[in-house]
Order: sequence, then structure tokens, then C-alpha cells
Amino acid sequence: MKPLSLCLLFSLLFAASGYAQYVSGSSYYGVNNYIEYIPGDLPIILVAPHAGTLEPALLPDINNRGADNGTMALVRFMADSLHFKSGGCRPHVIINHLKPSKLNPVYAASDSILAAGSHPLAQQALNEFHQFIQVAHDQVTADWEKGHYFELHGNGTAEAWNMIGLGMSKTDLNMSDSVIAARVNYSTVKNLCTVGGADFLEVLKGPTSLGGMLNNRGWKSTPSPAYPAPPDTVTFFFAGQNTWRYGSRNSGTIDATHLESYWEFMVLAANRSKYAHDLADSMLDFMGIHYGFTFSCEPLRSNEPSGKSARVKIFPNPIRAHEPLTIESQSDIAQVWIFNPMGQLCKKAEAGHTLMMGTLPNGIYTIVISTSDGKINHQKLVVLD
Repeated sequence: MKPLSLCLLFSLLFAASGYAQYVSGSSYYGVNNYIEYIPGDLPIILVAPHAGTLEPALLPDINNRGADNGTMALVRFMADSLHFKSGGCRPHVIINHLKPSKLNPVYAASDSILAAGSHPLAQQALNEFHQFIQVAHDQVTADWEKGHYFELHGNGTAEAWNMIGLGMSKTDLNMSDSVIAARVNYSTVKNLCTVGGADFLEVLKGPTSLGGMLNNRGWKSTPSPAYPAPPDTVTFFFAGQNTWRYGSRNSGTIDATHLESYWEFMVLAANRSKYAHDLADSMLDFMGIHYGFTFSCEPLRSNEPSGKSARVKIFPNPIRAHEPLTIESQSDIAQVWIFNPMGQLCKKAEAGHTLMMGTLPNGIYTIVISTSDGKINHQKLVVLD
């Protein structure tokens, strides 16, 4: 659909008519087309604050910062990949098209001069950027009651890895698990792991964390089971003002991730399409496992072979407590996790195609199965008395 230019005052743009004026998948722009918003219908918000390359002469430079190479292509790939893999649903997308030397919208609300300088058009673009995020934030809350904000950045550090920031510094991550667990209220996933009941250590650095799933798919990432914490010598980007602002640390039910993708994953032609697809798979798995979302558009997996023989099957389902569960798969089973409806880890098992259920109470659970070929499968499991 043809992009629309919004040249109305934002007092009208965000008036009582609200979200009804937006069409999912269409592009909407602020004045001068500096900021783009693509509305969606998934509980996922993708934000690219440093993707832009526009350098209008009328806006003075406020710094000498360049764009995060690859994040523009990544956010576009991600929007398309999530649309395909969810069977037709779309994430909310907000993109800053100005080069960061003209607009750097990652500062606190009180630091608007650092973010945009004093030029009124830059200040207006800054306001548009945050207003579009707030529209998406409010709509996800209204539609889903909870959701996740992902801010996409790039890094060129020597370690050549992704950094997944949830508000825990490298000092925090190098502490004991008991100390880390006690700091959940300082994280950007506070709501998910307190009110939502998800296991904080699993969300942060477990096999079903975003870092764990990306690392399992071949994209070196920290924190993850392989790299639970960066060493003291490494620069680790663990959060930013926007993830503090739009995550749930202070309030609300939207959680946030500050994702720093290694630049070669996004820029090199041999990597970028696969990385975007794997990141989309990991995001959908993450949202399904930890939030319990089952989208009306059933997720598809383009990297899984077609045909019934390629699927992971579990039986019997429903199953009674104390019965053995059989897992049928062409690949070896690496690990199995069972989460209750609150996202809490109830059972974990190592390799094997048979799992004893033990004394799980009756209910509907999510079973997550990791296979030796790097795939992660999750599906519903019904346990009866």
C-alpha cells in the first residue's frame, strides 16, 4: 500500500480517534518523512533508532555518530519474516530515517537537546519518534495486555557476538544465580518475570532465552548458556534509555530488549537473510514459550523441512500424571523443558526420547524440545489427573 505522509498536527494525530486511523502493514510518516511507523497486530514492537542515513542540510550536526550499519535492512527483513512466519500477522515497526548525527533518539526524555539539538524540525522528529512508539505501546497493551519492545542496534566489537540487554550489566551477570535472580525488579523484563511468573534466569540466559536460541542457531550471543556473562574486559550494551522507558522496569506490562547484533550478521550478503529469519524464529519461540501466546495466524517455519516425518511428535497427549511421554523425532533430543501457563519452569530433562511426567498437576503446559540439529519445537501438552 502506498505510504501516507502525515502533515497534520500531532495533537490531531493522537486524538481520541486513536488507532482506528492506522492500517496494519501500511507506512505512516511524520513531517518531512523523517520518522516512519508501520502499525502491526503482533505483541511485538521493533524499533530502529540508528538505522537512518538522511542528512538534510537544514539540520545542524549534533554529533559525529554514524548509522548502525545493517539495522535498516534487518528491521525490514524482520517485518517481512515475522509476517510470513506468523502466517499473516505483523509487528509494529518504528524507524528513524535521519542519520544519528542529525537525530539520536536514545536519550532520556529530559535530554532532548542531546538527542535532537535545538532545531525545531529535529525536535519535532524526536517527538514523532516517541509518539509513534507510544501509539504502538498503547495498542499492544490494549490488544494483548502484554508484549515486548525490541530495540535493534549494531555492534562491531572484537568478540563478534550479539549482546542481548535486559537491564543486567556485565557486573550483574558475573554474579551468582541467586544474586542475579534477586535483581529481577531492576530488569527490563520485570513484568514478565514477576506478574507473569516466568523464570528470570531462563529468560535472561537459559536455553530458551533470546540469546540461548540465537546461539543455538549458530549466531554467537551473550547472555546464553554458552556465554552466560561477558568478561570484564568487554564493552557490554545491556540497556538504553528507551528500553528503560518502554520496558516494564518502572511500570506497565510491556517488557523490553536492547539487541545489539554483530554487524557481520546483518551486513554480509551470506548472513543477513538467514540471520533475520533465525531472529524471527527466535522471537516467535520466545513469545510463545515465555508469554504463552498462540497467535491466530499459526507460526510457520521456513527452515524446517516439509512433510510429517520432519515434525516432532509427542504422545500420548493428553497424558496422565506418572505416565511416560514419548517424543518422536528424526533428530536426537538434546533437552526438554515443560513450562506451566504462567511461564514457570516445572520440569527439565536431558537427552532422550522418553520423559517421565512425575507428579505434574493437571493443566495445560508448554513443552519445549531442543533437537541435536539446532531446532527448537514448542507445543501444548495437556496433563490429566
